[in-house]
Amino acid sequence: LQLVERNDDEKERLANELRHLIGTVPRLQIFIDEVQRAASGDIKLRAVVNNWCHTGQISAVLGFSGTPYHDAPRTVLHIGTSVELRSTTIANTVYYYPLATAIAEFLKKPRLEVAAGLHALEIVRTGVRRFLRDYGARVYANGTCAKLAIYCGTIARLEEEVFPLLVGELGIESDRILKFHQGNKTHSVSRDAAAEFALLDDPASRKQIVLLVQIGKEGWDCRSLTGVILSQEGDCPRNMVLQTSCRCLRQMDGGTDETALILLNEANAKVLDKQLGEEQNTSIKELNAIRAPSELSPLPQISRMEHLKLPPVTFYQLRIEYLTTQTAAAPDTPGALATIDPNSAGFKSDASLTTRYLNDRHAADNASFGLVREVSRITEQAGDLAGFSAWINEIVRESMGDVTFSALHPYFPHLQGLFNRITFTEHGLRRYNTLFDQSAIRSAIRMAFHVHRELHSSEEVIQQDAALLLINRLREIPDHPLLWPDKERCREYLSADANPQAGSPAVEVIEQKKCELRKTANDLGNPELAELWIRQLLEANARRADSLATKDRTLHYLPYDFRQSGFERKFIEAVLVLEDIKSAGLDVYYNGDRYLTEFKIDCYAKSGRTWRRVGFYTPDFLVIRRNASRDIRQVLILETKGRGYADQPGFIARRNFMQNDFIRLNNDKFDYKRFDFLMLFEDDGIPRNIENLASSINAFFMED
Repeated sequence: LQLVERNDDEKERLANELRHLIGTVPRLQIFIDEVQRAASGDIKLRAVVNNWCHTGQISAVLGFSGTPYHDAPRTVLHIGTSVELRSTTIANTVYYYPLATAIAEFLKKPRLEVAAGLHALEIVRTGVRRFLRDYGARVYANGTCAKLAIYCGTIARLEEEVFPLLVGELGIESDRILKFHQGNKTHSVSRDAAAEFALLDDPASRKQIVLLVQIGKEGWDCRSLTGVILSQEGDCPRNMVLQTSCRCLRQMDGGTDETALILLNEANAKVLDKQLGEEQNTSIKELNAIRAPSELSPLPQISRMEHLKLPPVTFYQLRIEYLTTQTAAAPDTPGALATIDPNSAGFKSDASLTTRYLNDRHAADNASFGLVREVSRITEQAGDLAGFSAWINEIVRESMGDVTFSALHPYFPHLQGLFNRITFTEHGLRRYNTLFDQSAIRSAIRMAFHVHRELHSSEEVIQQDAALLLINRLREIPDHPLLWPDKERCREYLSADANPQAGSPAVEVIEQKKCELRKTANDLGNPELAELWIRQLLEANARRADSLATKDRTLHYLPYDFRQSGFERKFIEAVLVLEDIKSAGLDVYYNGDRYLTEFKIDCYAKSGRTWRRVGFYTPDFLVIRRNASRDIRQVLILETKGRGYADQPGFIARRNFMQNDFIRLNNDKFDYKRFDFLMLFEDDGIPRNIENLASSINAFFMED
């Protein structure tokens, strides 16, 4: 018999003794994985952490997430009564670590393959064979074998199509396959499946292929997982293709040479590419270009600025300065604070509980809901835990530096009274009363300290000289197939720079080689071969001569690094052989490495009569016409973008500034068409982009 009723704290302790004990640990630090699941105060985990915070025992709370954003924008800050700041990113995200950087530095290097034109079962067949070929014998340092996850969408497909394919046609032993799902009336799941799933990283596990249905899409930490197959739509939810396909990227041995296989059908690949663009600012192509360090060797970047005598680009930059002007005397803070009445309209909502009863006369009249017996006004509604210091801190934070602690301190007694009126005590804990508009009240307090100001902006146009290469920033970069030119061609170009006369073989050297080829063909008893060999010799010599001639119209440093975009590498190769480029004597330079170039344009967007800054724009390529004294006469700015990147609002704002403001401003200042801008889309392909470029060259350079 319980004679003494337990209080809420005792009930809490009895319900979860472990949680209570953790909360008493001094200087406790909490690390929360998948923190997006605890982003709001109504989540149980967040409530527990808030409760611990109230005890004062916690010294730090750190959250981690691969998806630190909300499904829809949420209000994070009210400014006054009519302006609010909204964000899709969780408000307390302080550090962003891109997926591409993680892959380059410590995750497995993925080989993302797209199966085009294959039906789902054929994709599974192909993927399993490739996995077994490349990783079937792979054993990690702790003795675990490499594993492949095949997401099956439905239990019926797993049991009736995929599993029979593996054990039948492909001859894989059934004890090497783990089937894990929730079971249904037709197909049950082994009682040991959950335990085997949890022990996949244990050396004792013999499972090599894991068949899954609606399991393992996120939060599954299996480091020996080395491959993933998504063969059809529905294998995982569309909004989780990125998380699911990247399950296999966790390192096992801790080196930087581990790789993984990801095989997708076309539909899932399109979704993945879209999600990579929106959430990680990268793409399948760019992730595939990341190589393990063991495959690469360092290659120094070398300046050719002196050889090319390439001057800075002179241009006019718009500068906007923002000035605030105080238009009223200092505020009457005591008077303004005194007028804040939390119970007035706009600060508090009315709530009531109405009790009614039904009699025979009203029983059939559902619209009336019966007679009113009693109306009780509700004055308190429990919200998050509240603390005066935290409340003051929130007022300061939301002011963005306009209201300081020292400014608030003289008014603490009055503010404490306000705080007490908008909070209440429940079971010994202070909580916010959610019937009050807490955000509006904090805003009113900030306004009591506000001096009325007006924002003025001044426009200034200044001339700038921007070097296309910051030579002191050149560094060693890993050798890679997407560097241009390759190591041998770099060596050849530098040699030709140092000794221009040795660029092409002399006529007598060519004739001597022809004689040698004819003699060799005669000795072999096949004189006809000589003409073939000579033709090949002349073609190779012509290509080398063209290449050496081209080098002095591009490559202000060696080599250009196109590891983030194979399209850009193909593009510049196609541009330099364009007849319009050669006949006009134009130079083509890559400017897309923002770390190495000084030519960046500060961009603004105009709204009504005011400007707002939208960031720096770094052009990808510059097509330059130089005059007789080798000064820069005209510049065609080229931007190459994939469709997903081109549709991003930030880039659209910068593009609009370049097309509508920068070009007009500079051409007016120079009093001739000095700059033009051309947008090229990767999806259009090289031939169409080259055609568009040729049209722009003829319209821009030939007109001057």
